[in-house]
Amino acid sequence: MIRPPETCDTGAAALTGLLHVAQQDPESVVTFLPVEHATTDPVTLRQGLRKARLAVMAGPRLVVLGCLRPTAAQRNRIWVVPPEEPEPGYGPCLRCIRAFIHRPDAEQAERLWQSGALWATPLVVASTETLFRRLAQEFPALGKAIEAAIRGGPGARERGLPEAFCKLPAVELFAALRSRPSDFAALVWPDQVERNDLGAADREPAGSRLMSGPVSSDAPATASSSPWGVGMIAYLRLLSSRQRAWAAFGLVLVVLLVTAGLLRQPGDAPHDITDFSPAMSLKEIAPQLGVTGKSLARELSLPLDIPKGAPLAKFGVTAATLDHAVGHLLGHRDTNLKYWLYAALVVWGWIFLTKLGRPDLATDRKQKKLWYPRAVHVAALVVAVVVAGFLLGKSPNPMEGAVKVFKSMVGLYGDVFAKVLALVFFLGLAIVGNKLICGWGCPFGALQELVHSIPWLAKLKRRAKPSFLVLNLIRGGLFLLMLLLLFGWIGGRVGFVVYHSINPFNLFNLDFEGASVVLTIILSLLVGLVVYRPFCQIICPFGFLSWIAERLSLYRVRIDRDRCNECGACGIACPSDAADGIVKNSPLRADCFSCGKCLHACPSDAIRYEWVFNRAVTRLCSALHCPERAVRRPGPCPSPRP
Repeated sequence: MIRPPETCDTGAAALTGLLHVAQQDPESVVTFLPVEHATTDPVTLRQGLRKARLAVMAGPRLVVLGCLRPTAAQRNRIWVVPPEEPEPGYGPCLRCIRAFIHRPDAEQAERLWQSGALWATPLVVASTETLFRRLAQEFPALGKAIEAAIRGGPGARERGLPEAFCKLPAVELFAALRSRPSDFAALVWPDQVERNDLGAADREPAGSRLMSGPVSSDAPATASSSPWGVGMIAYLRLLSSRQRAWAAFGLVLVVLLVTAGLLRQPGDAPHDITDFSPAMSLKEIAPQLGVTGKSLARELSLPLDIPKGAPLAKFGVTAATLDHAVGHLLGHRDTNLKYWLYAALVVWGWIFLTKLGRPDLATDRKQKKLWYPRAVHVAALVVAVVVAGFLLGKSPNPMEGAVKVFKSMVGLYGDVFAKVLALVFFLGLAIVGNKLICGWGCPFGALQELVHSIPWLAKLKRRAKPSFLVLNLIRGGLFLLMLLLLFGWIGGRVGFVVYHSINPFNLFNLDFEGASVVLTIILSLLVGLVVYRPFCQIICPFGFLSWIAERLSLYRVRIDRDRCNECGACGIACPSDAADGIVKNSPLRADCFSCGKCLHACPSDAIRYEWVFNRAVTRLCSALHCPERAVRRPGPCPSPRP
C-alpha cells in the first residue's frame, strides 16, 4: 500500500508498485484497485477480474479498463466511446475502445449518453511489462527517479521516494495510458451492478492510494500462455529422480517396441504392378495381393459376382486399368512396423501426461509455466507425420482400421478376424488414454494439429469453434451412410465405400487417385488453420467410434471440483469445446485429443490427467486407514494407525 504526497497523483504510486512486481515476475498479470472505491457485489467483481485476466493472457499488449453503463449525462466523468459493433474475438463482456472523452460539456455528455458510451472507472488489468513500459515511455524522468530509489534498498525507499514524488509533477495514471485507446478494452459490468458499486467513496482520508498486485490468488505466473516459450532445459532440471527414471523407462520401452516391430517385419518383397496382365484371372491375381477376388473386382469396377477364373481381358480390362487397381491395392497393404510405432507413440504420450508433465521440483508458483511443455507433444506429432506417415506409407491407420472390418464382412477382405483385431488394437490405444492414438499417433491427425499450431489468425481461431453437436451429426451420419452403401441397402451395389473418395491418408503414398481426394486434403489443411482437426471432427469414421469409446477410457482429463472456480481458462486454451464439456460434465462433450493444453493453462491446478478410479481408490484408502477423513477432500493416503 502506497500513499504518495497530496502534490502527486497516482502515476508515481503505480510505477512504484509495478517496479516491485517486475522484480519478482515481469510477466505477471496485475490489477489496480483504487481503495477509495467500493463494491457491494464482490462476486461479480471477482468474475469480471477473471474475464479481464483471461483477455490479457490472450493478448499481452491489451489493457483492460473497468467500465460502467451510465445512469445520467454527467460532465465530471471520463467517458469511453466503444465501436458501434462488438469487436470480434473480445467476447460478450469486452468491448474495444475507440476514444476517451474527458469531462465533456453538457451537450456532448448528452450525446455520449444517448449513443451508448460508457463511464470509465479507475480499475485497470494488464500485464506488468506492458504497463511499466508505457508509463516509463510517457514519463521517463518519473521512471528513472523511482528506479534509482528502489535500487537503493528499503532504507533508500523510505527516504528517497517521498522526496522523488515531491520533485515530480502530478501524474494521473490514466493520463499516461489514454494516449492510445486502440490498446484498451472495456470490461463492461452487468446491468445489475449499479454505479455506486464501483463509484461510491468509502470515507477514507484524502489522497490517492493505489494497490498493485496479482489479479487474484489463483492468477497465473505468466501473462503469456504460449507453449512455444517454454524452456525445455529448465523443465528437465526440475524433474525429480523418480520422474527421470520414468523418462528413461519410457525411452527404453519406445526403443524396444520399435525394435520388435523391425524384427517382426516380413522379409518378402512386395509385388510390382508389372507382375500382372489382363490375361490373368481374378483367382490368379487376388491371392498374390492379399485380397479377395471381390475386392479386386470392385477396384476394377466389375460386378462382384463375375467368374473368378475367367481372364480379365474378357471383361474389357486394359493393362492401364489393371495397373492402377493393383497399385491402389498394394498401397493398402499393412506395414506391421506401424502398429508397433503407434503403440510406442501412445506409450510415450501416456507417460508424459501422467508422470512427466508436472515437474516434481517446480514448487514455486512462477514455475507453473514450465508444466506440460508443448515441445514434447510437437516432437511426437512430427514423428507421427514423418515416420508413421511419409516413410512407412498410409496403411495401416486408424481410419482404415474402422472401415476394413465392415469391408471384410461383405467379402472385400478374406480374414475377418484379422481386421477385427486391428480395430480392437486401435480402440485399445484410444481407451488406454483418452484418444491418445488420435492425439499423438495418427499421421493425418498430427499433420492437422501441426497446421493448427501455426501462429496465424489467432483471433479467428478463438472464435472458430463450431458446434460439436452439428459436427458430430455430420460425422455420425456419414458413418451410417457408409454402412448403408457398403452392404447395398442403398443403391443396390454391395461393396461401395464412400470414404475411398475422401481418404486423406493417400497423401502419405503420394497417391492422388481422384480430384475428391485432393480436395479433401487441401480443404482439411486450409480449414485446419482456423478449425481444430476438421477432418477428425467432421468425417473420420474412427474419430466417431473412438468418441463413443471415450466413455471407457482409463486415463483422461479430470476436474477437481473443490479447486475449480470455473474461470474459463481451460476453455480458452482448449482448441475445441472439449474442456468446456468436461467442466460442465456434459454427456455429449466434444472429442478430447489429450493435447494437454488445458493442463498447462489452469491457474488453480484443478485439472489432472489421471486414472478414472484414482479418486475412488484414494477415498477407499482414507476410509480404511482413517475413517474420519473419508468425507473430506481426497489427499495422500495416511499411514495406518498402530
